[in-house]
Amino acid sequence: MESVCEGVEHNTLELRPVVPVVRELRGGEHPLVAILELLGNVVLFIPFGVLVPALVPKLRRGWRVILAGAAVSVLIELWQLTMPQARHSDINDVITNTLGAALGWGVVATLRALERGRSSDDAALQGAIPDRVPVGAGESSGEVPIRQRSQR
Repeated sequence: MESVCEGVEHNTLELRPVVPVVRELRGGEHPLVAILELLGNVVLFIPFGVLVPALVPKLRRGWRVILAGAAVSVLIELWQLTMPQARHSDINDVITNTLGAALGWGVVATLRALERGRSSDDAALQGAIPDRVPVGAGESSGEVPIRQRSQR
């Protein structure tokens, strides 16, 4: 008797982290495809890590952005299991998507740090450059204002 499900592909769930990726890279038919898929998942979630802190004020801390990226990725993988077409849900996709969100947040954090550094450098320079110059000696001494510099 022939099985009702014979020839029909089903949605699959892979819960072993890293193992299938290493297997595909070592002896799979298409290791380049595996590499591109991994990189694609990382790159796909970098904008998530950049935009979420800007759009959702409560998610400005790094751990919250990373946790939100992981949660959204898990939801996507679970949703794929419910789709009528055959799909493959994989924990490695969750890992690489979360890595992408973390990298995106890292870009934001780096830009913030550079901006803070630039602001403190400007403040330090303003304190180092005098607004007045001392002139004369004795009773006739005083300070003469320096011409105001134009702001950039």
